[in-house]
Amino acid sequence: MKFAQAGEIIPFTPDDQSALAEGRRVVYQIRVPSVSEEARYERLVAEAGGRQWTLPQLLVTLVEGVKAILPDPDDAERAAILAEIDGIRGRLIEAGERVKVARADWLRATPPDAAALQPMAEALAAWSAAVADPRLLELIEIVSAHHPRLAGMAADNRTWPLVRGAVAARLYVVGWEGLPHACRTGLTGLKEESVRAIPPAHREAIGHFVDGLFGPTEVEAKNSESPSGTVSGETASPAASSTT
Repeated sequence: MKFAQAGEIIPFTPDDQSALAEGRRVVYQIRVPSVSEEARYERLVAEAGGRQWTLPQLLVTLVEGVKAILPDPDDAERAAILAEIDGIRGRLIEAGERVKVARADWLRATPPDAAALQPMAEALAAWSAAVADPRLLELIEIVSAHHPRLAGMAADNRTWPLVRGAVAARLYVVGWEGLPHACRTGLTGLKEESVRAIPPAHREAIGHFVDGLFGPTEVEAKNSESPSGTVSGETASPAASSTT
């Protein structure tokens, strides 16, 4: 496998362009960042207002919100909702463990061929499904309406990919094909009008692509681990601790 070198210019085609004929696709030219640039990149994202919370942090705050809205510990509805969240956490733990096992098996494969990669792909799909659990998203939406801290965290996570994508585009896009606007760069990277010329969905995709060039972000790394502890914020049981 050939790895891109820092400073190399490589093409990136967003997924929504893959079905188009080659001459009609939007293709971005991305400068591969060096490892030493990562801290600056992260700082600029933070300065631009980008912030992302981990799943364990969201689950803890979700439970805090449920308890604040339903303060009576004997409330049957409160108990039922907390049990639901415990179930969601359990499924996340199981999916996270499956990813770790599949990844270890894939790394042990010599060479890591398509057959070895298939279980990893399936495990990642299961993890994605667990993270996108409709009931989890529904509970976050409902509780956020009455719990400002959870609402702020959810808003941070929704806007984080767009903020990160805009910063990544400004720093690392050096050219493109297929957009009806000129790509103009300055001393600090892509000029503002050129960043705005990139469709928001493409900016988000560029952010994910650049993240892949650096490696997983801190939050992604933490999210890929099994969530530890209990959703109530109490001490984790030995069984729960063994999954971390």
